[in-house]
Amino acid sequence: KVVAKFNDLRKTLKISQTGQGSTSVVKVNYDPHQMTSGPDSTASVKYTEGSIIKLTATRDPDVSNCKFIGWYLVTGDDQVLLSEEKEFEITLIEDTSIIAVFKNIYQFTATSDESSLGKISMNGGDSYGASARLVIEGDSITLKAVPKNGGIFEGWYLVKGQSEEL
Repeated sequence: KVVAKFNDLRKTLKISQTGQGSTSVVKVNYDPHQMTSGPDSTASVKYTEGSIIKLTATRDPDVSNCKFIGWYLVTGDDQVLLSEEKEFEITLIEDTSIIAVFKNIYQFTATSDESSLGKISMNGGDSYGASARLVIEGDSITLKAVPKNGGIFEGWYLVKGQSEEL
């Protein structure tokens, strides 16, 4: 009896995503394969070594509160940034796991209750009455209150019911 034995030399590409669960979609295009990784799922497919794979990160067009951050290579417990571009090509030379990272975007507004007695600044920019910024989840904001005309800064207060997610 003779048995022909074959070894699979193809490499596995695994695609997953983090952030904005139900709104982000990762598409991988490579003829003749096309796969999509949706919320909380991992797509996996095998390619021949040396294949050039085009990855495209998209989100639901009706949702404006998330931003694509980048493609990350997963190596053990570490993640290494590969690209911040929504479209990215990778040459597959070994089994590879990649994560598409999306983060929430928030509107942050700081106002002064009495602008004639002081001005506020956010991240170094001056404003006399109000300052607003779009902030990506995980980013920090530096607020500064500068009294003027005999004013005294008393503190920062969160306005109830005025916090909203974009």
